[in-house]
Amino acid sequence: MGWMTQLKSRGILSLLMALMLMACGPKSNEELFQQAEAVVNDHPDSTLTLLKIIRPHIRSEAEWYRGALLWTQALDKAFVPHTSDSLINRVVAYYDTHGDDHQKALAYYYKGRVNHDLGKLKVATDAYLAAYDYVKKINDPDLAFRIITQVGTLYAHQGLELQASDAYQKGFDIATMAKDSSNMAFSYAYLGRIEGVKKNWEQAAIFYRTGLRIAEQIKDYHAVELCLQELIGVYTSGDKVDEALSMVDSLKFYNRMSGVPSNGSVNLVLGDLYRSLNQVDSAYFYLYQAIEAESIYTRRSAYHALYYLSERLGELKDAIYFNERYKACQKEIEEMGPSPEIQAIKDSYDWKERETVWSNALGWAGCAGIVLVLILLALLGLYVKEREKGKALGQSLEVERMKREEVEMEKRKMEAEKEKEKEKQKPDPDSLEENPFMRDYWAKKTSPRAFLNELYEHPRYVREGELVVVAYVLRKVRPALFGKMRKENPALTDDDIVFCGLVGEGFTEKKLATIYAISPEGVSKRKQRLKERFSAPLPRGNWLINYLKNL
Repeated sequence: MGWMTQLKSRGILSLLMALMLMACGPKSNEELFQQAEAVVNDHPDSTLTLLKIIRPHIRSEAEWYRGALLWTQALDKAFVPHTSDSLINRVVAYYDTHGDDHQKALAYYYKGRVNHDLGKLKVATDAYLAAYDYVKKINDPDLAFRIITQVGTLYAHQGLELQASDAYQKGFDIATMAKDSSNMAFSYAYLGRIEGVKKNWEQAAIFYRTGLRIAEQIKDYHAVELCLQELIGVYTSGDKVDEALSMVDSLKFYNRMSGVPSNGSVNLVLGDLYRSLNQVDSAYFYLYQAIEAESIYTRRSAYHALYYLSERLGELKDAIYFNERYKACQKEIEEMGPSPEIQAIKDSYDWKERETVWSNALGWAGCAGIVLVLILLALLGLYVKEREKGKALGQSLEVERMKREEVEMEKRKMEAEKEKEKEKQKPDPDSLEENPFMRDYWAKKTSPRAFLNELYEHPRYVREGELVVVAYVLRKVRPALFGKMRKENPALTDDDIVFCGLVGEGFTEKKLATIYAISPEGVSKRKQRLKERFSAPLPRGNWLINYLKNL
């Protein structure tokens, strides 16, 4: 369900809530504004409804801009993507002249949010840092937390790991001092994200699990979903796929409960997990949905995952296409706000803070202060020169980083080719004495036919290692299956033949969907893909069943 559908589905509830808020008789604009502001964080759709009621009765410029800022805030809270900066620019210009520090902090924060969505990252960075300047003068820890963590996310997306870590740590300190459990849960997730970028999988998992415990205790489903989603990604990257798989149902449940549009990120995490499990149909199912996401960062990662998946399967034409799309996304992200330019804004902001302190010192110290300032200006000249050198070095390091990434991609490509060679050289399943599933099967002394009958009567998810047992029993029950299909259709893999064997044994699409942990539609698609690999003439109708009858 998209965000627009979710917003519409809550429209009646929002209207009812708005009417309840007005039920005690006629309200002034001030009372309605206060009610709208009181519910904007938890019920932004109700705020939008109230603003529509207020709009025809706006009497002053101040009320108009108050409503415009609140409207932008409610859309943001409802996870509606921002598509234009014209309204927020007018709001910021107004509050720059007429607003107090809290209004300025809010206006600049949402200018940052709007431009972040629009991909204008330099403008967004400037706006966030201006908002942070104002919020430090007031007592609103929640707004301060949101500002600084948005800065952290912007830095993280642009590869500025150190700066992102600093921002997220500041956010954690703010949430801890305010004893805000919800923001603390999100903070642990953000800190885990940075550890994940550094590939410190264990530490990342610790942060996510801590955030998950807090979020579950306070029933913040949005935070629970975020922690679960990114923890599954960490477990997948850290080769703990069983732990990741055990959390999939919980993630899907909390994704529905939170009501927050995933923007494709949930599909990306699930697609990458199934890619790691070599469950091709499920991986394609989720990754194809992820490339439809609004977030360019999600699309970039989804294209990257599809590139590796296609390459592993030997589908080189698809691999080339997905790699080109990945590079196009990467280029677009870099053009949105190159890391050195974002870093320069950060440096400028830090310098501006120090400059303010020095200008205050000038007023206090009189003539002695003037001498001190002259000395500091001389030092400033040296500092600027050093900073220019640092910029040049930073750009050089960025070029080196991109070169390293290209080398890393080539290395991964070679590793994937080696893995493919290993797959080709795998011994026959009958000789896999070390497979724990085979040892368990032999220990139970179950006949091949009894094993298949049990699986047919009680379908269940069969993990990758246990598919060896399925292949083994199919060889015993249908001795000609592998030899004849391999001879007639050399392009088929062992996994393809196992799938065909189960179809031949009468397993329905619903049963196969359970066994392979994919949708029935995924089973149908797999059959269609198999058809392209068959070299033998295929009969009409239920072609696979008709073909298998002749084996």
